[in-house]
Amino acid sequence: MGKKQRSTLFDIITSFGTRIAVLFGTFLSSVLIARILGPEGQGIIAAVFVLPNMLYSLADLGIRQSAAYFTGQKLYPIDTIHSAILTLWVISSSLAVLVVGTYFYFSMGNDYSWLVLLFALASLPLKLFHGYYKGILHGKNQIGAINISELLKAGIYFFGVVIVVWALGLGVPGGAFVQFLIPLGIAIYYLIRVNPYVNWKYEFDKSVAVKMLMKGFPYALALFLLTLNYKIDIIILRYFVPEAQIGLYSVGSNIAELVWQLPMAIGLVLFAKGATSRNSQATVRRAVKVLRVSFPIIIIICLFIIAFAPILIRLLYGEAYLGSATVLQLLMVGVIAICISKVLHPDLAGRGYPLYAIKAFIVPLFINIGLNFIFIPAWGINGAAAASTISYVIGGITFAILYARRENLMLKDVLFINKEDFEEIKAIIVKKYRNFRKKS
Repeated sequence: MGKKQRSTLFDIITSFGTRIAVLFGTFLSSVLIARILGPEGQGIIAAVFVLPNMLYSLADLGIRQSAAYFTGQKLYPIDTIHSAILTLWVISSSLAVLVVGTYFYFSMGNDYSWLVLLFALASLPLKLFHGYYKGILHGKNQIGAINISELLKAGIYFFGVVIVVWALGLGVPGGAFVQFLIPLGIAIYYLIRVNPYVNWKYEFDKSVAVKMLMKGFPYALALFLLTLNYKIDIIILRYFVPEAQIGLYSVGSNIAELVWQLPMAIGLVLFAKGATSRNSQATVRRAVKVLRVSFPIIIIICLFIIAFAPILIRLLYGEAYLGSATVLQLLMVGVIAICISKVLHPDLAGRGYPLYAIKAFIVPLFINIGLNFIFIPAWGINGAAAASTISYVIGGITFAILYARRENLMLKDVLFINKEDFEEIKAIIVKKYRNFRKKS
């Protein structure tokens, strides 16, 4: 490991600390905007932005991941990679805007304000831009810079809600504008952070762009499949329930997604390490150890939320959102399982094997879609939550089995904490304590 590379432990601690701060800031912002807009306004924002957010994962083309891989392995000069990224960004953004714009025109143009739709549409190329540039920082192992971007994102969200939605009272259009401001701010930030690594010479090499696309598209396909599993229910709900019910569902699902910030932080570190590491076995050992140690914590958090969801929803969001409590309780069961893939998938993707996510989640996706059409007419938003949880559990367990088989590991060695893990944790705590005593 080079002198400039941080240890995995340090990266996990800093990333986890960042995620905690982001979790708090995002959660506070979500509470504020939900209370201000009410369930119907919240539902409109969720319904309008769901397709751009879903399509982003496919329009990304996996360039973020392939840029990280090519940069980390130093396969091509950085300016050649950068030129390919810019070219692909122009192409993918144009196509994505065309697709989403067409959908908005025919499906939503008569239902929602075009100002809200335009903010959602304009956010898509900005998200793609900062996503592509994030890949370069991943490849350079700049975890600190990426952590700062997450804090910046939470800050823009919070102050945007306070100023635009609350103080100025701009309502749903203001909420949509804040969703546009977030990717705009992050795109500018990544442009500044990547600047020292590139010379801004356009050195486009078609073969490099094609190789990045071929390398990256499996990542995009895998991510799109995962995103469909997470978001398809909101699209289906729009045809069965009013916006106020979608607003209730979005609050429950947003909280559920916030819970998996812990494994996402760990996955962030594993992805960067995998992109720069040439020792696959060491990366595998690190990934499963991280999962074994974090999994009990995730379970405890989810069980706590299941037990106190009605109280938490009533206290934070008010009586108007009490219907979100059951949605949240149902989703938490699935979150426990989906956190398995949230840790293990970035490890495999970082080593160039994203297709295992497709193998694990293609069947659960179709199960999710089918159950949504069965459960939603019968049980409304609770049916959508139940369908999602069933697909999460099947997908998470399947991914763990596939991972264990690929790496020749016992399933218990992937999922369950063992004596060696406890001893290592104890040794780390003792070492940190002794260092602290010496400094004091």
